[in-house]
Amino acid sequence: MWRPLSAWQRPYVVKAVRRESPTVSTLVLTPSGHRGMRRFRPGQFAWIRLGSRPLGFEEHPFTIASAPRRSGAIEFTIKQLGDFSSGIAEVAVGDKVWVDGPHGAFSPDHHRSRGLVLIAGGVGITPMISVLRSLAQRGDQREHLLFVSARALEELLFREEITELADRLRLRVVELLDQPHEGWTGATGFLDAQVLAATRPRQRERLDFFICGPPPMVNGVIASLHSIGVAPHHIHTEKFDFV
Repeated sequence: MWRPLSAWQRPYVVKAVRRESPTVSTLVLTPSGHRGMRRFRPGQFAWIRLGSRPLGFEEHPFTIASAPRRSGAIEFTIKQLGDFSSGIAEVAVGDKVWVDGPHGAFSPDHHRSRGLVLIAGGVGITPMISVLRSLAQRGDQREHLLFVSARALEELLFREEITELADRLRLRVVELLDQPHEGWTGATGFLDAQVLAATRPRQRERLDFFICGPPPMVNGVIASLHSIGVAPHHIHTEKFDFV
């Protein structure tokens, strides 16, 4: 009972619903009558309830996509696949949303690293964009590497913003498409040990690897990292599934 009672005191209002792709939308939420979630670690998640009241059983966890803001506003980027997430497309500006969080330990803030290797599959870019936005906001000067994989070009989310963030950070970006269109000049196929070995940074024993995506993708990348000698305690994972 505590979580819905706590959420009752912290309602949010939908400020915008932003289309990122034909199947992915971002909810921009602003706090209503409270200071909002001004402090959280990039990579954490929150539980979301839709509707006029915070009570009920229809709630699901989603990763926070934004960096912390003084205004307390937060963003969630959600793929419309399951029954609950498909309803995100019907959310309108002005609707109330109940948020319980932050939760979770999938954050580089818990580790002292020489640099980060962020590996995202599809909408698994969500915690990574929060991390990158936060790093840029802090003026981070370490070297980082981002792998982004998707089936097709339209599923590579935040491409323009990631390019801008790469100019502000010491960030190298590697994109992979499983089903590339004609004229695609980037990498193709799956993120396997060969690709990782060819692009891995030096001094990888001092790096932390963060992986987020569908379970088969995450499991495959973990096996590939083990095969090229990355220690298990430097590998951190988050698996996305349908809701």
